[in-house]
Amino acid sequence: MGYNYDDNYWDSRIEGSKNRNVPRGVHIMGKPEAKVCRKLMADTGLTEEELREHKKYRKLLSEAQKEGEKAKLNARQKKKRDLMKKATKTTGLAKEHPDTKKVYAELVDEWW
Repeated sequence: MGYNYDDNYWDSRIEGSKNRNVPRGVHIMGKPEAKVCRKLMADTGLTEEELREHKKYRKLLSEAQKEGEKAKLNARQKKKRDLMKKATKTTGLAKEHPDTKKVYAELVDEWW
């Protein structure tokens, strides 16, 4: 007894996605991977398809893709970042300043 979804179901699920106009199966590069790809294309004069055919360049692109995945923050890290931004905006000082650290500690105490 499963659900029967029509073809429009998945399209409605990704409606807010920036990649909604891209056909399925097409790889969209992340920021770190795209940066490495542009650099390699400028250095070698090859196209993206030609770069992916060479083992050396394919490996570099793969490492950049993995690095981009590692850069993603979890919810706790995002909250800490947001609290630090709020503290720096409140004090108008750098995050290393003692006054900013004090405000940040108060914000963390309120959040917990």
